[in-house]
Amino acid sequence: IKISQPVTLYNVGDTGPAGGLVFYVTNNGANGLEATSTITGPTTWGCSDAQSTTYTAIGEGQNNTAQIIEKCGTVNAAGDASSYQSGGYADWYLPSLDELSALKESNVGACLSNSSTLWSSSGVPDTVFHTAYSLAYVFGWLVAETPLSESNYVCPIRSF
Repeated sequence: IKISQPVTLYNVGDTGPAGGLVFYVTNNGANGLEATSTITGPTTWGCSDAQSTTYTAIGEGQNNTAQIIEKCGTVNAAGDASSYQSGGYADWYLPSLDELSALKESNVGACLSNSSTLWSSSGVPDTVFHTAYSLAYVFGWLVAETPLSESNYVCPIRSF
């Protein structure tokens, strides 16, 4: 006899399994993304070696974070996000551009504040200017291409 555990379903705005705010759901709320309400940093993004090995789509943040750490070490935005722990979970990561944009669009707040520029884990696929995508507050939230050496903030997220 197989006994199944009940599945908790989440809605955008709920408190997630690790205590973050749910900002994106799939599978009718059985899976999704949650963000902490705490920002870390400021810190630099990483190094140009990782810039072209990252992607922007939802679902890419965790892999992007691993790529940045593998190529650049942990003294950067990806390292800050991956070392974050909350609610008994240590699987937080730096969001991809689309994950960060989904957080903004959800209006749940979480770590968004009017004074922060937040790194995404998505490098701009351009080897000349050495930039990564960030979300900057300038009379509203805007996607920006930010130099990798600039110090900005980190909003750790996790999948559930």
